[in-house]
Amino acid sequence: MAYRVDLTGKKFGRLTAIEPTDERREGRVVWRCHCDCGKDVMVDTHSLKTGNTKSCGCLVDPKKPREDDRMKLLQPVLDLAEWTKRVFEKDSFTCQRCGSKDEQTLVAHHVCTYGNNPKLRTLVGNGTTLCLACQRDFYHCYGRGNNTERQFERWLRLGRDAKRI
Repeated sequence: MAYRVDLTGKKFGRLTAIEPTDERREGRVVWRCHCDCGKDVMVDTHSLKTGNTKSCGCLVDPKKPREDDRMKLLQPVLDLAEWTKRVFEKDSFTCQRCGSKDEQTLVAHHVCTYGNNPKLRTLVGNGTTLCLACQRDFYHCYGRGNNTERQFERWLRLGRDAKRI
């Protein structure tokens, strides 16, 4: 006898599990989920629990860009002003940690330090949008030099988890 876990009301990234359906994928229950952006999507239990599916598709993970966006993220731009503009556009002018949309406080932050990574300086994929307060917090935790993607991802994850408590 298979054990069925009730996921009703639980959050998985931007998705909230609403109800199980009669549909099965590889023997797994498929759930109707509601995304924070307002769309509904059908996702199997395994994809929800492992984090393979975190949104209806509206959430683009900078580390895993959609195929059509991949080249845009990997091609360097000519100057930092254009880089900043493209990073803001990629992130929908929203701080990727706290969700602030106050354009007066947003900055384009290099995930891997600007000074140590000349080849990554103007790659849009090496940039993320932060508000000044979040950027200050990152620098308070890790300093201003020799920053890595691993540090940034850990800081970002810890900040999001802290807000759930």
